[in-house]
Amino acid sequence: MPDGTISRSHLGGTIKGILENLDYIQSLGADCLYLNPIFRAEEYHKYDIVDYFHVDPCLGSDEDFLALTTQLHQRGMHIIIDGVFNHCSWHFPMFEDVVKKGETSIYKDWFYDLTFPVCRPETETEAPSYACFAYERKMPKLNTSNPEVQAYFARVGQYWIEKFHVDGWRLDVANEVDKNFWRRFRASVRQADPETVLIGEVWENAEVWLKGDMFDSVMNYDFRKHCRDYFAEKKINADTFAFGMTDMLLRYPFQVSCAQLNLLDSHDVSRFYSLCGEDEDAWQAAFLCLCMMPGVPSIFYGDEKKIAGFKENEYRQKMPWQEDHEDQKTFVQTVIRIRKEYISPLDEWKVLHTDSELNLLVFERKGKYHIRVLIHMGESPVDYWQFCENCHILLAKNVGETWLTKNGYLVLLMP
Repeated sequence: MPDGTISRSHLGGTIKGILENLDYIQSLGADCLYLNPIFRAEEYHKYDIVDYFHVDPCLGSDEDFLALTTQLHQRGMHIIIDGVFNHCSWHFPMFEDVVKKGETSIYKDWFYDLTFPVCRPETETEAPSYACFAYERKMPKLNTSNPEVQAYFARVGQYWIEKFHVDGWRLDVANEVDKNFWRRFRASVRQADPETVLIGEVWENAEVWLKGDMFDSVMNYDFRKHCRDYFAEKKINADTFAFGMTDMLLRYPFQVSCAQLNLLDSHDVSRFYSLCGEDEDAWQAAFLCLCMMPGVPSIFYGDEKKIAGFKENEYRQKMPWQEDHEDQKTFVQTVIRIRKEYISPLDEWKVLHTDSELNLLVFERKGKYHIRVLIHMGESPVDYWQFCENCHILLAKNVGETWLTKNGYLVLLMP
């Protein structure tokens, strides 16, 4: 890179590669892309950012990214990028200045817990003389309560909206950043585009962050937890699952719950397909729930191609373009089409029936259309006919004349 630092890649993916595969991505039914960090950084994951104003050379150029955002918008799609403002690279120019100038650096208050002279540890066992993110010596933690730091990153937020027309930000480690930082950031990006979407990475109860002055949404790992326990690990029954989901939805005003980014997996957790023991039926039941529930369903790349993995190098593996899983792809396309055609974001959601012994879950979405979803995770067949009078079946699996078998599901259009 221009400053002499080395940018590393892992699997060779590029922005041009995304651009070349937009037809495929859009064919799944996706209408928004979320990209992990694209800025100049040293490690392959790009969460140790050196330069917040340019695309990393391993991923492409600024011109490549503008071409991507332009093409997405021409297709009626959107793009959200990753904002990493809790920490930076230990070669970030302001931290470089602190290392070189010590206590005379004008940026010494941009970082936490500095002990002078500030030195970069040569080994992982050597303790750094500054606060880091997750004890990673290459990622010094930024002092986000400092007004100068807030102003700098407010400019970053505006820049990518004004020059590259991004539609929103996913905000990394959001709960470790000063709240006034986010208030200033929100004001800045909303000045650039009043429709900008802000999604925080908050793993726990996010009520304090969703009051309307910071984020519009958070990554809903609570949703994933309930799905993991019910569909994958089978630690809970339908009653407990329904209670957990209801409690989760009642935590926030309904319109806020409808904006939460629901997910089964991400770049930080094991693939849900692996948690299901690579049981296709169980994964499909969970994916159906993901798309039929209130909230914004998020699909991690390659889920439709049955990517598996428990460890980082496994669940972040390359996209298996040559592998043919047409059955899974068709299922994903069908479920997304049903959601788009029959469900609106603010449609009412309610649990109609649960059976803890048979492990049957029945819930509904009501708006312009009345959709009923049956999911059976029990071992014994269960009679579903009582729920289906005068209905039209939109989707079904593991279904007999009047019964559902294990991991069976039905999506019904009710009169």
